[in-house]
Amino acid sequence: MRARALLVATALAAVVPALPSRAATCPLIVDTRGDATPVAYGRPTPADQAVGASTTDILAADAWTADSQLHAVIRLAQLPAPTTERGYGHDWAVRLSAEGGAMTLHALERNGVYAYNTLWDSPVDRDASDASPTVTLQHTTGWRDLKTGEIRMSIPLSVLARYTKVGTGTRWMPSAASYVLIGTPAEHGIITPGGMANPSDSAVGKRAVTVGRPQCAR
Repeated sequence: MRARALLVATALAAVVPALPSRAATCPLIVDTRGDATPVAYGRPTPADQAVGASTTDILAADAWTADSQLHAVIRLAQLPAPTTERGYGHDWAVRLSAEGGAMTLHALERNGVYAYNTLWDSPVDRDASDASPTVTLQHTTGWRDLKTGEIRMSIPLSVLARYTKVGTGTRWMPSAASYVLIGTPAEHGIITPGGMANPSDSAVGKRAVTVGRPQCAR
């Protein structure tokens, strides 16, 4: 009887297709290793290396909503080790295009000290007399993992709701970028891009974040 049951189970397995792996479509953004090119006006920045710069080299990024929060993660080839005065910093960003503009979650680093922030940008109508400024949303938390090279950030959906739709089913297209920050950071201990932000690496997602639906969060 047991042998017959095993034969039936084997036959069913042969005709029932396997469910697609969740990891097959995750994360939303992937990027080639070693393609970071931090340069300033055609010259390598201090973060440059022989093959890209590992601390600005984006490997993957993701975003999803859960527990009334927007969560984002960006994974680098390597996070900078804690250090003394270095002379430059980093800005890693996950951007989500939304109705009426875009929100960008930033992780800023200066000499081993991190700060997290979210900016809201609205498109500027060239024919309008008033330009829409960038709004600093604050309320962003984050943490990083030196072993995995991951930076995770979160912001309450209620904060974003003042500027765009955040209801279930809303779709946002994601992208990611990294920069080397050269120059003097802001005073009063507040870390801001400051100085000159030199683009190093970027990647664009092919699928949208859908509010209220499980994405690639692990």
